[in-house]
Amino acid sequence: MQLNRFVVEVRGGVLLFFNCTTELDDGWWWGFNASPPQHGPFANSDEAVADASCEMGRFKLVRWDDATIRRKNHEELRPTGHIVVIDTDGALFVKTGERPACEGDKTPTEQLIGELEAEGIVVRSGEMRPNGRGELKPVYVLASEYANDIEAAKRAIEGKLRTYSRTSRTRPGPRWLRRHLR
Repeated sequence: MQLNRFVVEVRGGVLLFFNCTTELDDGWWWGFNASPPQHGPFANSDEAVADASCEMGRFKLVRWDDATIRRKNHEELRPTGHIVVIDTDGALFVKTGERPACEGDKTPTEQLIGELEAEGIVVRSGEMRPNGRGELKPVYVLASEYANDIEAAKRAIEGKLRTYSRTSRTRPGPRWLRRHLR
């Protein structure tokens, strides 16, 4: 049996699922689990799968789509016999504590705080406090219109969190997969 082959998307010089920069052109690429993607670019994942399946013999096609990735509802794979399509729906995946691969991109938490600020739900207090790692971070407080109505603030924040949860991503998969495709 052949080693597993992984199909991933590159946009703007970033391997979206792995949150790492690359010299690869935009498009869909495939590679083995022990090496970076080396075959591509293809216009879509189906073309990449067709190319990856050449000379592979029998294989099982596995798709990790947006919903599967968020729920971490994917099967553990044997190291052989699979072609795995990792479709992030064009979104960059950033794990908790990880910085986005592209300068100027925001972590999901930074993005959420920015949206809450833009909606006037929270404001920066001007105060800085150390986080759990000892880094100084700005303190956010409820905007004055919500200061005396905590229920209204909760509804406003929950509305933003529902939108945020549909767009945020978590990254599944064995650690070795991320390590080997960097």
